[in-house]
Amino acid sequence: MSYMYDQKKRSSYQRKKTEEKKEINPYKPITIPLSQYFNDPIELYLPEKKAYKYAKDLLGANNHQMRKVLDGIKEAKAYVEANDFNLAKKTVFVLVAMSAYNAGREPKLKQLYYFVESVINEKSIVSKKDIITLDELFTSIIAYHKQLGGNKNA
Repeated sequence: MSYMYDQKKRSSYQRKKTEEKKEINPYKPITIPLSQYFNDPIELYLPEKKAYKYAKDLLGANNHQMRKVLDGIKEAKAYVEANDFNLAKKTVFVLVAMSAYNAGREPKLKQLYYFVESVINEKSIVSKKDIITLDELFTSIIAYHKQLGGNKNA
């Protein structure tokens, strides 16, 4: 009887540990093309609007990690300009996995991972315009991140 009690106690403890580890992404996944979701330049780029607010959320991420994401997006944009949308799409999808890996190594990068995961998915990246929108968005976020004094420690 005590063995069964210990098993129930252990499994309840293990469930609790698993639930504690499970974190929730604070960003709602974008389920329409980015070019439609971010179609208002005023709402997106000006101070105190979306890009600015995202930059504030990402202040814990260091400049180096932010630039790594931007570099991947710029690479994807170059593929778009060379008329290779499939390779561009693959390049931005890899950024999600790269961000997950970096967040696993460095917990302060979880916010960046959550952001990337919510913005880059199969429903948000469906055309060349979406890659270009992603580039414009993240370039603006980097600018505000720098202006706000984002984490400079690499």
